[in-house]
Parts: sequence; C-alpha cells; structure tokens
Amino acid sequence: MDSPTTYHVQSLERAAALLNCFSTSEPELTIGELARRSHLPRSTVHRLVVNLVRLSFLSRDPLTDRYRLGLPAVGADRRRRGE
Repeated sequence: MDSPTTYHVQSLERAAALLNCFSTSEPELTIGELARRSHLPRSTVHRLVVNLVRLSFLSRDPLTDRYRLGLPAVGADRRRRGE
C-alpha cells in the first residue's frame, strides 16, 4: 500500500491546479484561459469545471461565460492566508 506522501489522486491535483489559476488581480477566467494557465487539455478543464461548479467551488457568470471562485474555495483561500 502507498504511503500518504506517495499516494496521488490525479483528478484532485488537476482540480486544485485550476483553483490556483485564480488571483485577486484576475478573479474571473474562461475555460480557455484556465486550460492555458494549467497546461491541461481544454476538454479536461471543461469536465473538471462542470464538477467544480456543481460542488460550488466555482461559479459561472452566464452573461460573460467566465468562472470565479465559489464560496467554499474563497473561504479555504482566506484560511490558508490566515485572514
């Protein structure tokens, strides 16, 4: 059995990479921008984003088709930064 330090869940790592693409200077991103920044295929990004929206980690602006961090992700980021 793998130890906790060597056990990797690829989909979780990819989802975290997408969440880390957002910043205070660029709080909204498109699927294409997320794909470029994360170096993941656009189809993979779309599949992950659909699930992150479903879980409220991302929200989508239907007028601009851009995504931003949802409340769970914002709260986790603030806790990580000690706010």
